[in-house]
Amino acid sequence: MGDLAVEFKNESFYRDIIKVKIFAGEISRVSFELFYQLSTERNDKQILLANAKTGMIFYSYEIKKSVSITDEMKIILTGQ
Repeated sequence: MGDLAVEFKNESFYRDIIKVKIFAGEISRVSFELFYQLSTERNDKQILLANAKTGMIFYSYEIKKSVSITDEMKIILTGQ
C-alpha cells in the first residue's frame, strides 16, 4: 500500500450493520487505486459513514522493487 486517505462523514454505533462498497480507480503500469464507501441504514435512511482510498503498488519482495501489474489483475480490477 502506497497511501491511504479516510474521510469520516458520520459516526457509527454498536449494532450498526455496515455496508462496504469497493470500486477500482485509476490503473497505471505498477499501481492502482481502490475506493471504499461505508454506509449503514437507520430509520429507513442510508447514512454515509466514510469514504476512503488506498493507493496500491504491485511490488516484488524477491527483487525488492515495483513490477508491472499482471493482465489477470487488470481484468479483475476492470471487471472485463
